[in-house]
Amino acid sequence: MIITKNYPIKVIFEILSDFERAVIFINGPMGVGKTSFSRDLSKLFNINCVSSSSFSLINVSFGDRTLIHGDFYRQNSNPHFEDHILPYLDKPYLILFEWCKPTLLDQRAQHFTLDISFSDFGDRKYSFKTFPNTKSILANPLCND
Repeated sequence: MIITKNYPIKVIFEILSDFERAVIFINGPMGVGKTSFSRDLSKLFNINCVSSSSFSLINVSFGDRTLIHGDFYRQNSNPHFEDHILPYLDKPYLILFEWCKPTLLDQRAQHFTLDISFSDFGDRKYSFKTFPNTKSILANPLCND
């Protein structure tokens, strides 16, 4: 599934609403709107406290489901964050990881990538993709290093 629209926030929200557990790896150049997108999407799940992770890599918030938001810009490679998120994976959740290569976090979850880029005209382009199976998550590192 690939969705390309001007700002597909409501379409993505509707898709995610079908899954109790969802993981999105959000990538794109600095300043393109990754954290703004995360904040806007989180508000649709009644979570109002998403911010850039200036002091910690992972923040956990609660609303209609548990939100785990990570911003790994300051990491040279994929961090080992499993211990931080495992306690929160027993209830419905949404994981939004910025600047992170896809990795299989939970076989019960649907995993997605969202690539945000600037077009030649200065607006943003969004490409939202799902992985057809768990093997494809590990075989296709779609996100930035």
